[in-house]
Amino acid sequence: MTDTLAQAIDKASQTQKALVSATAPGKPLDLKELVRLRSQFQHDMLAISNLARADQNLRSDPARFSEFRSRQSEISNELSNHQAKWMMKDIEQNRTDYEIATQSLRASQERFFAWAKNFI
Repeated sequence: MTDTLAQAIDKASQTQKALVSATAPGKPLDLKELVRLRSQFQHDMLAISNLARADQNLRSDPARFSEFRSRQSEISNELSNHQAKWMMKDIEQNRTDYEIATQSLRASQERFFAWAKNFI
């Protein structure tokens, strides 16, 4: 297991948890913080991608590397679609629907992080 890749996965998981906390029901919405966290999460996911490409343990087994990249692409696409649908003004105007819409995404992300940590 490559500690750097594992650390990147942990960091992205922590950022995802901060996003969950920032948008918790009943909590005042801080749009600047939400933008910052979304940007940080994108950066974290890019770091995972870059580190996976450089990870010799993954690269030495093309099937494993392909599976990792495929699963990460799925979660990244799901996130991109979610963020495209939920712009800041939409979140602010329809918070309840946003909270419902994020449940599936968050579950997918949590499953990916748990899987990825065990996989590497």
